[in-house]
Amino acid sequence: MPVYADQVFGRAVNLGLMLGGFGGGAFVGALFFGAFGERLPRRTTLVVSLVLSGLPFLVLSTAPSLAVSVGCMFVLGLGIGPGNPLIFTVVQERSPPEMLGRVFGVLFALAEGVAPLGMVVSGYLLEAAGLRFVLLAVAAGYLAVILYSLINPALREMETSAKSASKEHEV
Repeated sequence: MPVYADQVFGRAVNLGLMLGGFGGGAFVGALFFGAFGERLPRRTTLVVSLVLSGLPFLVLSTAPSLAVSVGCMFVLGLGIGPGNPLIFTVVQERSPPEMLGRVFGVLFALAEGVAPLGMVVSGYLLEAAGLRFVLLAVAAGYLAVILYSLINPALREMETSAKSASKEHEV
């Protein structure tokens, strides 16, 4: 986003506005999920969250106005707001209690280890192919994950909590 704000708008204050939009969207998304998440279908919520997270990159690749860019960042935050708590809830429900610390440890280690690698690769791609290519590549990555989420049969099990799944096995 710093490169985007610099290349498209040329002012650091616009990066602050875009990040403010993102933070506002993430806040609203997390509040919404906190209030209504238990009543929403999990798999559908995950797919909608991914769509809301990936679509802004496609729109941003067209270098829209500042207002549209801030709106895109709001939508990105809105999508991430429910996605992360949903994923962590499912992981917590599906992991054996004695393995929970290890499972979360591995998840966080992977996330923290892959993020810098992604930034380095993004930097090289920005230099080699340009901003628009990187934004389209991120949107394509989200599309691939969305399609995988739609066809992956294991994700159908997200709809049942670990408690209801264990009750089914008892019967």
